[in-house]
Amino acid sequence: MFHGSVASVEMWNGDGFICWDLCLVDLYGKCREIECARKVFDGMLERNEGYWYMEIWNAMIGGYVKFGHLRKARKLFDKMAERNLVSFTLLIDGYAKAGDLHLDENVRPAEFIMVNLMSACSQISGSQIAECVDSYVAQNSIDLHGAHVVCALVNMHAKCGNMDRATNLFKKMPLRDLISYCSMIQGLSIHGHGEEAVQLFARMLEEGLRPDK
Repeated sequence: MFHGSVASVEMWNGDGFICWDLCLVDLYGKCREIECARKVFDGMLERNEGYWYMEIWNAMIGGYVKFGHLRKARKLFDKMAERNLVSFTLLIDGYAKAGDLHLDENVRPAEFIMVNLMSACSQISGSQIAECVDSYVAQNSIDLHGAHVVCALVNMHAKCGNMDRATNLFKKMPLRDLISYCSMIQGLSIHGHGEEAVQLFARMLEEGLRPDK
């Protein structure tokens, strides 16, 4: 095994030092040596190395996803102390491809993953990713009766500027709360619909909802 002599070596790539373990995990994943990648990953955790922490977890999850090992990918995802948009996107991409490829592992993302991914899209205003998430939700029987799911969708589209979609979802909500109203009002204000934002604010007050002071 060639990595034995270089596993703890760092390389200079012009931008700074990068962790060789991260390179090995990524390399083994691309070479279909997923078990070797996992050994490097576990070894890094045993040494409690903090360099490139999230990146190496994402690399390992990406390796599992690439070859359809979604349960293993999900277990790692659940163990992560911190996740970023890449973490969520890798897992969602894996679930989506599993549906297309008819893989044996019949697993689907829990609602909390989708809601967190929507929140991440809202924070970075990722409109294209938002549309992909919405499409996935529509095609995979995610329960839209849950207020938290619909509210997250409204907030995501409003923050990302997809106001037509946000408005349609908002109108279909059986019960609109302060959070959903504020998401819509903020989205309208940010994206140049000031008059509509004022009208919606007045409607919110008419329904007896009062914003926090």
